Amino acid sequence: MVVLQSAAALRDVAKQFENCLEGKITQCALGRVLYVEYLPTPCIIQLVSLSDGWVFESVHGVKNTSVDPATTRIVLEKLHACGVQIPARHWQAVRFNRVARLARILDPFRDNADLIDDEFSDPDQRISHAA
Repeated sequence: MVVLQSAAALRDVAKQFENCLEGKITQCALGRVLYVEYLPTPCIIQLVSLSDGWVFESVHGVKNTSVDPATTRIVLEKLHACGVQIPARHWQAVRFNRVARLARILDPFRDNADLIDDEFSDPDQRISHAA
């Protein structure tokens, strides 16, 4: 993992990933957001500042595409081992995310129930389990 610590690093990665990181330089300079590049499977991790430390916010691939569940799980484990806080909706509460999805009570702007919920990643498998 590589912390993107400068405006130049953010600009370079923004070009490489074809995303909007260049527009986040001010937020980074203010210490509100931190971006980390994960190299084994290219993706960008967004961390948000807490009063003491950081919390995981999101992970995105090239052109802001979704990152596969296995890679996301590895990223979350590594971040957690470094002391980064992981919201329950991304970590411990995966089993509840399934219930929330079925009950249609997810907030599409905050919740990503598929982030590491890979047990039923195949649509045919989900349908057969729902029946």
